[in-house]
Amino acid sequence: MPNTSRVTSKKVSQSAQIMFKKPKYPPEITPAEIARKRINNMRDPKRINSRGPNCFMIYRMYCTSINTVSRGKRNRIQMTKLSAMIAESWENESLKVKGHYRHLAEMTEVELKKHRRSNEIHVLQCKL
Repeated sequence: MPNTSRVTSKKVSQSAQIMFKKPKYPPEITPAEIARKRINNMRDPKRINSRGPNCFMIYRMYCTSINTVSRGKRNRIQMTKLSAMIAESWENESLKVKGHYRHLAEMTEVELKKHRRSNEIHVLQCKL
């Protein structure tokens, strides 16, 4: 049975009670997948030098994917409501879970640095 909970807060009204799927621990996502998504979604190649996502952004990305992929068009949650639910869920997570996402963020930055180095070598070879 999926791990769901009713989320209500000041940000989400009582009438907007929606079944929210809390992410599994540990999450089924790797730093390489996060880095690949970030690299593939960059429209401007100069942005490759921007920092990787922080722990909350990774948590938000993972929660968004598990709460939108499994629902049909009729059961889709509005992104503004989903964002509020994710923020509240993050506040209620244990230090162990937050630490795991912090570690994911650090490892994602390592993956992005590897990509930047290989990209620099490719650019330097092209300029010669």
